[in-house]
Amino acid sequence: MLDFHWSASETGLKDTGEFLVSLQNAESISECQGILNRRLAAAGFERFCYITMNPPIFKERSYVYTTYPQEWVSRYRENDYIFVDPMVANARQAWQPFVWGGNRPLPAKSARQRTVVSESREWGHDQGITVPIRGRNGEFAFVVMIMLDDRDGEAEAVFEDSPYSLLLTTLYFHNAISERLHLRSLEALPELTSSQVEVLRLASLGKTVWEISVILQKSENTIKYHIKQAGQRLGTFGITATVAKAMSLGYITP
Repeated sequence: MLDFHWSASETGLKDTGEFLVSLQNAESISECQGILNRRLAAAGFERFCYITMNPPIFKERSYVYTTYPQEWVSRYRENDYIFVDPMVANARQAWQPFVWGGNRPLPAKSARQRTVVSESREWGHDQGITVPIRGRNGEFAFVVMIMLDDRDGEAEAVFEDSPYSLLLTTLYFHNAISERLHLRSLEALPELTSSQVEVLRLASLGKTVWEISVILQKSENTIKYHIKQAGQRLGTFGITATVAKAMSLGYITP
């Protein structure tokens, strides 16, 4: 377990309250990004990456913001490195922030994993700090912070000095981005009627069309009509795909 003490006087991570207020008052996602840029830069982190994957009610299936060089980002995406990156794999399993690289090398068992680690080092990403973030609806996100040419373990020193502040910084940023993505997505989400949602909710519980018709005291044709109309609005075909899409967009809760 981490010992979350408070000692941020020399790391540029103090004034967490002011940071939170700034994020709350930010008028856009780009403004939130600028606030995080300045805070991490003051702590000595030249580069960082924030990725949220599979958000439950957002239109976007993922969201990425990074200050990594665009050339490296493009190569990372083109080769689907996110699926083999040992750091990402470790973040998926971790529940607390962790330091990687240096004296704490990431396990690279396959050739592709070793390629990711090798190429990351070519861009100066020898070691860093990763903070995994999980939501109550199954969403997963993480923040990676890197100090270039960190030969003296400065990142690890910051981590040991102020893990609590690092954790709050990333969680506040994640919440601020999630809230704004949610509001932006709500504007574009298709509208479902209460009848359509209720039919899909019952279907998600494993009820058949006939069982749903009995429960709701409606004809089977009416139930099929609601499913078809919901599918047209969600861009899906078939009850299984329609229920899955409704769940991913937050219309029904698993």
